[in-house]
Amino acid sequence: MNSVQIDNPDELIFKLGLSWYENGVKLEKVRFLINKDIQIEDLEKELSIKEKGVKLLKNRGKNILKILMFLLEPKSMGKLMEKMQFSSRSSLRDDYVKPLRDNGLINLTIPNKPHDPNQKYVISEKGKMFLGGFGL
Repeated sequence: MNSVQIDNPDELIFKLGLSWYENGVKLEKVRFLINKDIQIEDLEKELSIKEKGVKLLKNRGKNILKILMFLLEPKSMGKLMEKMQFSSRSSLRDDYVKPLRDNGLINLTIPNKPHDPNQKYVISEKGKMFLGGFGL
């Protein structure tokens, strides 16, 4: 794997955002969204990483990243709902969890028993590649 040196944090955020978008459009029903009209100069004007993220990522993109980051350790649907502040289990499941599972970005911890009461979700290697901005 080739190593790329990026010294400017704004450039890193910008390149990651573009990579997430490019990879996201290849995935069925994931719909990772960014503000496609933004330029790196727009990010350089913002003060904090959070402000840069708000400017670059649309809510759906932010939610996908939060879920993938949270699932670096296995978590139940209840813990995921709590962390993401979703009140509707079906909305979280249908809008995020199912598309992320169907595209191999997250896995079940007990794949042979999807309805097991001890079931948890965890990020997959493909999900980690997505987070890191690598091609899928």
